[in-house]
Amino acid sequence: MTPMLHAWTRRGLLASSLLTCAATLTPAMAQTAPREAFGTYTIGLSSLGTAEAWLPWLESGREGWLGLEPVYESLVGSDVKTGDFLAQLSSRWEMEDQGKSWRFFLKKGVKFHDGSEFTAEDVVFSHEAMIADRSVSSSKPVLKALVEKIEIINPYEIVYRLRQQDVTFLGRVVQGNFGVVSKAYHEKVGEREAAAKPIGTGPYRMVEHKRQQSIVYEAIPNHHVQTAGFQTVVLRRVTDQAARLAMLRSGEIDITEIAFKLKREAEAAGLKLMRVPGAAVYHVQLGGQLAPTREQFDKNVPWVGDPADPASLERARKVRLAMNLAVDKDAIIEAVFEGEGSPSITGFFPPDSEFIAPGLKAVGYDPKEARRLLTEAGYPNGFSRDIEMLLMPWPGRAEMADVGEVVAGFWEKNLGLKVRRRPIDWATFAPNYAVARKMAWVTWAHGFNPRAFPDPINGMDTWMMTESRYNSIAELPALDALASKVRSETDRSKRVGLYRDMGKTLNEGYNAVTIASVPALYAYNPKRIASYPLPPGEAYLGGYHLATPVR
Repeated sequence: MTPMLHAWTRRGLLASSLLTCAATLTPAMAQTAPREAFGTYTIGLSSLGTAEAWLPWLESGREGWLGLEPVYESLVGSDVKTGDFLAQLSSRWEMEDQGKSWRFFLKKGVKFHDGSEFTAEDVVFSHEAMIADRSVSSSKPVLKALVEKIEIINPYEIVYRLRQQDVTFLGRVVQGNFGVVSKAYHEKVGEREAAAKPIGTGPYRMVEHKRQQSIVYEAIPNHHVQTAGFQTVVLRRVTDQAARLAMLRSGEIDITEIAFKLKREAEAAGLKLMRVPGAAVYHVQLGGQLAPTREQFDKNVPWVGDPADPASLERARKVRLAMNLAVDKDAIIEAVFEGEGSPSITGFFPPDSEFIAPGLKAVGYDPKEARRLLTEAGYPNGFSRDIEMLLMPWPGRAEMADVGEVVAGFWEKNLGLKVRRRPIDWATFAPNYAVARKMAWVTWAHGFNPRAFPDPINGMDTWMMTESRYNSIAELPALDALASKVRSETDRSKRVGLYRDMGKTLNEGYNAVTIASVPALYAYNPKRIASYPLPPGEAYLGGYHLATPVR
């Protein structure tokens, strides 16, 4: 039952080595044996998404895929054990012109849930919707900047023509970053109806949705990739952690995300735990580290500084280091994560990743040095105004609020800072803070979800680049330049070196307060669920069709 370690460990980038040539790839994701869906299981989740509008371009982040994933597929999927890319709606693909073009051969005979056939027209329609003005998808900026056009060769063959080389492009069209919608159905019923009553090609069909309460899915028989194990899946939104555990104990739900502080209670009740190693890399964002050309840029934020004044930038760097040194990461791992995890070195790569340069260390705990640096930077009595700490738990990362609370306490105790706490949810945060970049004087704890992509840039580019929809750390030209080099570098070993340079840039700039890399924790009822393989490096529960019922 224990998931395999994610593909960011020493074995990393297994599949990406295949991208160094333009040979035809023929991955397989077929069922090993037919099976018939059976029974019902209920999943307790803290959220059902941001908008609960069931089209891929109307959900602003991964959270929305909790509801979208059973319905929609993409051109490629991911192996649940390794994260390697596998066939989904395409049967094979070719990289051409050193990654400047990508040719996909689509599966024939795949049906949408209404019985209509999937073709190239649906891919192009979905791509155009993803980059349209109405789209709020986190994939929008990347796809819009990267894809010049999609050529339809015939109903089952398309070619993506890119504006620049991208040997990592498969990660842009993997499930969770992209989903294919029926063009004919959307045009027939309109966007509102298509979002309320979605149809896709996935292993489940949505049959009921009660806003902010629940979703019910029914399995598609003889699915072209893999028929679901359970006939019916019910997602129930329960925001309270203790309430979810109580419902699991009483049999109202069968599996749920669980806070670390509740794991002993769960085990004592006879429930089983599943861990996904390295599913969240926690760091605290020091908001406002924006490109100076942005209207929201404020050079007066102590950890930002004035780009026109090198001395000011050095003082800001000392402030960031002080805010790191003032926080006891080991104490947080023990108190918040019940001893599970290890101090993180950057805000994106797990510490055991091959993308961490040898010799790179996590920032330690030294409150005296922290106070000295803050004084040296010109703030012996703390800052002139309060800073804000947003307390915001996410699915699979309930401890984000707890980490923020504890870090605020360390800053108050060791640096004399005044921190105002503010509970907030993702639906409020996304449009008013992350998207709008209104983050000056604002901090928040983020559990970055690595996901086991063969190339980690596919998870980072929605959170790290200057033009990303969200920016979790800082808008740095050096990171943008390294990311561009990664996309065009066909040599795997050189790509690893570029990722290490990214990590060093973040580590040596102290742009975020690094905390810990920790697993995701789920509790389940072994009398209902026989097995449930969870994707490596993934904080969100997914792959509902992979669960096997006890018969």
